[in-house]
Amino acid sequence: EQNNFIVYAPTAPGFSWSLSTDGPRYRTLINGFATNGITAANGTKYAVDPRRVYMYGFSNGSIFVSGYSMTYPETIAAAAPWSIASTSGSSTKALPVWYGIGNQDEYYGSDDGQTYINRMKNLAGSTSSQTINYSAFGVSNRIATTVHTGGTVEVRYSLASDIVHGNVNEHMSNIWRDFFARYRKKNDGSGLSELIPTAGGNEAPVANFTTMTNGLTVTFTDTSTD
Repeated sequence: EQNNFIVYAPTAPGFSWSLSTDGPRYRTLINGFATNGITAANGTKYAVDPRRVYMYGFSNGSIFVSGYSMTYPETIAAAAPWSIASTSGSSTKALPVWYGIGNQDEYYGSDDGQTYINRMKNLAGSTSSQTINYSAFGVSNRIATTVHTGGTVEVRYSLASDIVHGNVNEHMSNIWRDFFARYRKKNDGSGLSELIPTAGGNEAPVANFTTMTNGLTVTFTDTSTD
């Protein structure tokens, strides 16, 4: 409530996500946020801004999120899969994505992450890049992040030094503050994302938080008004 967003953290059915079966289900769920909102376990109902729904996933959840981002990008404002990527999906819509993996992850090198990033860069029309370093587990510059710009949206790729297959919880605040909080869907029916204006009384929210994933995928839903 302090940061005006909801963390929706479902558990994978049978501990495994399927894009073919769960993808349409979550597309329907997200599309229903505009009219149905979200009801918490205590019965409290929250309104949701359908232009500001974000998706994060780790491990098998990362496979689902990356595949979802290339199949139903019109339903979310940005996506951040971490560790293992899928190249399923045939959408031609650009979407802000931030993919990352540890260089000691057992799947590094065979995770299709670079193929995923290259595809999203091409859809965004990226023409330039810069590197930003983030700390992790108390070590500075541990997460080297290439930010691809010059296109319609940013595409980011992170390689974490000496990190095995695992969720980097403290990096979640970076994903929210530096990425998710900056984007929303356009209001023109195109299904494309845009940067949120930062002047003229329409400020992007600034939040510093950490969270634990419950299950294999977390969907971030911001309920702030523009």
